[in-house]
Formats: sequence, C-alpha cells, structure tokens
Amino acid sequence: MAVQFLLFSFVLMPHLLNKVLSIEKEEDLAPFTLSAGLVLCVISTLMVLGGLAARVLFPSLQSADAAIPTYVIEAFPSVIAAIMIVGIISAILSSTDSLYLGITTSIGNDLYRVVAPFLTSRKMSAKELDNKSLKVAKGSLIIVGLLSLYFSLERPESLAFLIQFSFSAIISGIIAPITLGYFWNRANHYGAIAAVVTGASLYVTFTTLNLIGNIFIAMFFSAAAAFVIMGIVSVLTAKAKEEKLVLEKSS
Repeated sequence: MAVQFLLFSFVLMPHLLNKVLSIEKEEDLAPFTLSAGLVLCVISTLMVLGGLAARVLFPSLQSADAAIPTYVIEAFPSVIAAIMIVGIISAILSSTDSLYLGITTSIGNDLYRVVAPFLTSRKMSAKELDNKSLKVAKGSLIIVGLLSLYFSLERPESLAFLIQFSFSAIISGIIAPITLGYFWNRANHYGAIAAVVTGASLYVTFTTLNLIGNIFIAMFFSAAAAFVIMGIVSVLTAKAKEEKLVLEKSS
C-alpha cells in the first residue's frame, strides 16, 4: 500500500489530485506531485508500522480499523492523542468532501455533458448545457450521499480492505495508460480506454470469483494484461488511421 501511495495512486485519487489547483505555475506541477507522493509514502508507511505495533500490544482487538486509534490513545499522552485523533478526523472529512466533489463533477461534466446532446432533439446552447450539467451534479450528490450512507451501515469487517480494493482496481486499469502515455509515442486514446476497461474488469473478476486470493497479485496480473491490451489496440488503431490517411491522400 505504501508503494502505491508513492506516486501512481496520488495521480489517480481525485481527493488528492484536486490539490494541484492551488499551483500557480505549470512548471511546479511535477515537483509538487513528486514531493506529495513521497510524503504520502512516508505517512502510509508509518501507518503500517503503527498497525503492526497495535497488533503486538493489543492482540485482542476485534477490528483492524481500531488499531491506529487504540494505539494513539494508549501510547501517547492525552493531549497529544486528542490532537492526533482530531487530525485524523479532519483528514477523513477533507477526503470525503473532495471525493463527493470529484464524483458529482464527473457525473455532471464527464457523463451528462457527453450524453445530453443525444437525449434531446433540439440543440442546446453552451450556457444551457452548463446550467443543466450543474443541476445534474447537484442532484447526483444526494444519490451518492445516500449510497455512501447505505455502505456505511452495511460496511465490511475492514474498511481498510475496502479502500485497498478500490485503489487496486483503479490502479489495475490506469497504470498502463499513464505509463505508456508518457513514454510511448504510439499510445492513443483507443488503447487507453481498452486498458482501463480490461485492467479494472479483470481485477474485479479475479477477486470476486476468488480466482486469485491475494489482491496485490490480482492487481499485478490485471495491470500486466492492461499493458498488453493497450499496446495491441494502440498499434492496430494507429495502423488503421495511417491506412485511412493514405487512402484519403491517394483519392
């Protein structure tokens, strides 16, 4: 988990990535992302060490999610423990707010704005489309909030496992497009879409059907398949595009 936090998961998580909006100059983006990834790597590593210490000191804990709070309360003075717990709660609230913002914005801008022209026979103006996208985003917040409330009431034994599952599923699909998009000139959006669908779908299939019991091994094979699929689809679509250009020039 600490390795995932190092860089790729920072790029993938909207509640962290939206912090780049505070950057004033574009040339500061790379140093900011790298330094933030390194800091997150250190923080997540400390959380792992804290969990290991809690397992030794409090072997009778009923839930793994209680390991860090219990360790903080028992290992530190009351004042410091209270400050640390308030900090943890603040981080949770901030992350939740950013996640809600990212999800509803994606529904309004990335989903509704794309399908809206096909849902109506008349052409909408840009201002009207913006207003309706905003209304859809606001309305979706209620649905997303109710869904998150349901999951909180019917939550699994370990929220940490659920979070890790979601991160691994995202990374399985996104790591190939990010890597090949940076370092391979022939990568295109067709290959990226195919990689995202393949990687995430395979990861969910491997884990839900218990084909691969270890979530990290499942992530490795899913991500590897995404690399292969993106390479194949990018090459095939690039060839098709080149042939089409040749035909257009010859005609």
